[in-house]
Amino acid sequence: MARIQARPTHVTPSSAPSRWNQSDGAARGDEARLLMLAESVGHMGHWQWSLSTDKLTWSDQLFEIYGVDPQTFPLTFAAAFDLCHPQDRKHA
Repeated sequence: MARIQARPTHVTPSSAPSRWNQSDGAARGDEARLLMLAESVGHMGHWQWSLSTDKLTWSDQLFEIYGVDPQTFPLTFAAAFDLCHPQDRKHA
């Protein structure tokens, strides 16, 4: 039974030249640029939270949305939670 993945995939024959790997990298770069463009146009962002280290990773757009400096803002859950409106915190 095939496993469904969230991103497009393709099958590369084992005899394929190394340019296949290079095109994979280019495609990932294109995906990243498209994601940045979509986030900018939609005025939204994305983030990841490592529970084991309590470190967040934010997209560039999130820093702009919240008006914080990416060089100085502490990327922890507590710091991000402080940015939530007080009435929204019970839902976060």
